[in-house]
Amino acid sequence: RDKDPENFNNQLTLDTQFLGIGVGYKRRVYKDFFIGLEIGAGFARKFSIDKPGRHRGLEVFHVTPNMAYVPNSKMQFYIGMTRVDTSNTENTQVNNGVKVGLFIGGQKLQYGFQLSMGKDDSNDFFFYTSLIILKFRLKNW
Repeated sequence: RDKDPENFNNQLTLDTQFLGIGVGYKRRVYKDFFIGLEIGAGFARKFSIDKPGRHRGLEVFHVTPNMAYVPNSKMQFYIGMTRVDTSNTENTQVNNGVKVGLFIGGQKLQYGFQLSMGKDDSNDFFFYTSLIILKFRLKNW
């Protein structure tokens, strides 16, 4: 049986987005603060700031260790370091940066967005977003 949504210590989630899927785990470290890990793959539009029109690509895979602030069962904010592999018609690139996310909703389902920014392996500054993400709570314990 799941623990009360306000008093859990561990949580497993399924994240879905347009043409993508991921799984996340988080563990309470202090009151409303959690550490976790997110792994997934799917569609995310990448934009290069230094060279507009170049290096647009699709997310192939991401890994994000993160820290989350969950003030109540209806909202969460997180920030993490991310490694994202993207692909376009020319090549595959490794992108390292920071990812922030905000999710709101109910106890079983939340929706929100993520924004990532950083440098890719050709040293260009980039940002990308996954637009609307649905986060389903699978298990609390």
